[in-house]
Amino acid sequence: MKMKKKNIIQIVVVTVLIFGSLFYLYSKGTYTAYETETNGKITPNIAKWNISVDGFKVTTNDVQTIGLTNITWDSKNAVAGKAVPGSTGKATVTIDPMDTDVAIKYTFEIVDKSVDETKFLEVTNIDDNGNNLIRIGENAYTGIFSLEEVKNKITKELIFDVAWPLGDDVDPTSEEVNSSVNFLVINFTVEQYKGEAIIPYSG
Repeated sequence: MKMKKKNIIQIVVVTVLIFGSLFYLYSKGTYTAYETETNGKITPNIAKWNISVDGFKVTTNDVQTIGLTNITWDSKNAVAGKAVPGSTGKATVTIDPMDTDVAIKYTFEIVDKSVDETKFLEVTNIDDNGNNLIRIGENAYTGIFSLEEVKNKITKELIFDVAWPLGDDVDPTSEEVNSSVNFLVINFTVEQYKGEAIIPYSG
């Protein structure tokens, strides 16, 4: 009788172990299959930016070069709206974050006659309409769109005062004069702003 009880207990223990092992293997296989299936379907929502600078779209953090084409000229020695050496003018650049999802930092570097002798124009002043533009280099500036400004579709306007210094001997009908990049270019970059400190230029 004792032997019979012992055999029954052994059979019960072995049966429980077998069922336990099978249950464990089955549940692990099911979880693994589920995990593999869901991993293949996960699509994270990546934040994007689509920014317009003076009508020019910037969608990456690569350097983009823009020329100022909408300069309003004040020329005493040329017909209205035309420029010659001695003319001054104003150029307005609008920065629009469009459907951007993150706070952004934009930076631009001005390449004018003070930097490159082959350019015709000099930037004499920048008015950012109180948007707290920070000078970070000799000819480089940066500004920020907070997430709140991005959500509220705020645009920012920069006004560049430009001058064509006297002394240039230029043929007004030449190909050089008809290309905006010969006047002045702006290297523009944009990136996500993560709250890092911006160090003002002290040179």
